[in-house]
Amino acid sequence: MLKRIMVLLFVACAAEMMCACRDRGAELEQALIRTVKQGSGTVFRMRDLTPFEWERVYVIQPYTPPETINQKLGFEWAGAKRSAIQSIDTIRLLVFVKAKKVVAAVEYKVWNGFFEGDGGRGYSIEEATFVVEEEEDRGEKALIIRRVS
Repeated sequence: MLKRIMVLLFVACAAEMMCACRDRGAELEQALIRTVKQGSGTVFRMRDLTPFEWERVYVIQPYTPPETINQKLGFEWAGAKRSAIQSIDTIRLLVFVKAKKVVAAVEYKVWNGFFEGDGGRGYSIEEATFVVEEEEDRGEKALIIRRVS
């Protein structure tokens, strides 16, 4: 009986942690959209938009397989298999990590702005400062989000 109770508690805690991660991602996505919509020249620090603690953020590009995501993170993350990033090109996956655990993930839609890749190494909380720039390609304007170096 005690074993069943422990298993149920574990499942409940795991489910709550997954919901918290998704809720964090949704809040962050809305904050990013508001910030990027301020337009070209907007500079922001990711830490100012995140109401949670993290150490590193990874910008995962389209068609990245789960194995490559896990390799970049340096640990196995079940969410890598659930993300649509491996099959579509209309999102960038932002993965926030602390102590080798994913604390939030955002599938950021490209029509809200294109995040440039991180070169596969991610950005520390100190490095994660970005600028929004407007570019035109064949008459279409797009917002590009680049790291400030």
